[in-house]
Amino acid sequence: MKLQEWCERKALVFDLDGTLVDTIPDLALALNLALAELGLEEVDRDLVAESLHDGLEGSVDAALKHQAAYGLRAADPALRGELLRCYDYHYALNVSESSRAFAGVEHVLARLRRRGAALAVCTNKSQTLSERLLSDLGLSTYFDVVIGAAPKRPRKPAPQPLLEALQRLGTEPAGAVLVGDSWVDVHCARAAGVDCLIHGAGYGRITTAAPGIGRIFHAYSEWLV
Repeated sequence: MKLQEWCERKALVFDLDGTLVDTIPDLALALNLALAELGLEEVDRDLVAESLHDGLEGSVDAALKHQAAYGLRAADPALRGELLRCYDYHYALNVSESSRAFAGVEHVLARLRRRGAALAVCTNKSQTLSERLLSDLGLSTYFDVVIGAAPKRPRKPAPQPLLEALQRLGTEPAGAVLVGDSWVDVHCARAAGVDCLIHGAGYGRITTAAPGIGRIFHAYSEWLV
């Protein structure tokens, strides 16, 4: 099926990090500031990208495994909590400093809105930071619903956040598509009974078709052909 045909769905739900926005510069900076504050070894951007789909906690856990693997400092619950607090603090200060929407995103969103599509964001980033990032980048006006991580709300790959987004949009799963960049998104979509498109240039590094993936695209310009 061509991308243009997927765009005809009643509702499109987008992941945020790695799908709509390149957030790694700010996330990596914040994590390394937090690590330095605690006297820990800095990590590279690839580690942040590979662990991002579990939220800030995923990056913290990956960073602590890096410390332990190189004998720098053993992980413990107290250290994890302190690193997460520092990471969250520094990221909140710089959530949109260097983050940018991927090329063509705003053009595609504007076209979808003109067509009358219902649009939502479903992300494992916190609700507050997701809303701030979208607002700072001028993208919030395109979306009817934003579902981020919140207390008592399951995270992707659980289907509940996606189903909540669709419920608030007034759309059944069969009439929707989830646009993401990772296996977390693929598994979430499958569990919810929703088709899934994958941004192959995102952080999940999915480059070949597999069950549960309707199509892989590598640039938003492909949506406009």
